[in-house]
Amino acid sequence: MKQGKLAAGQAGADDVAFWTRPERKPLPRPPKPYRAQTTAERDADELFGGFPTDVIADAMGVDLTTARRWRRGATPIPPIARRLAQVMLHGDLGAIHAGWKDWYLKRDGMLVGPDGWAFRAGEILSLPLLQQCNRGLEQTIERLRRVEIQADWVSGQYVEPRPAAQECACDDD
Repeated sequence: MKQGKLAAGQAGADDVAFWTRPERKPLPRPPKPYRAQTTAERDADELFGGFPTDVIADAMGVDLTTARRWRRGATPIPPIARRLAQVMLHGDLGAIHAGWKDWYLKRDGMLVGPDGWAFRAGEILSLPLLQQCNRGLEQTIERLRRVEIQADWVSGQYVEPRPAAQECACDDD
């Protein structure tokens, strides 16, 4: 074997670089032809919005294929599932009962009223206690007023409260 030549099966670095082809990039896919959405697809888009199909399936308690069928409009969404989706995905409590119209549950568990006030579950559970405390304070204030009136009566400083002035609704022609 001569020094300038390579043995069979051996290639030099220049030979490999010369024979390798440049990497080919795949051609972009042509755009899909426009197809108008069906009513069922529009309804599903409106109801499910941008939620992923796995989130929809988990929230609704259905199989992933069912959620996919609902999303693409292949299967109609049952009315009870629509209501459940309104509550589970959007937090709209008006879907349960008309009395809860404009009330929402946020993802962090906060209950938001129509006026924008937000409450945690613990705050709502404490409302009966707060009402009971409020009634007790009102009763205490009323007792203190009676004691004050009695003290003024005993000391001779009691003044009979004047009735509020009544306006006459008659015509003065």
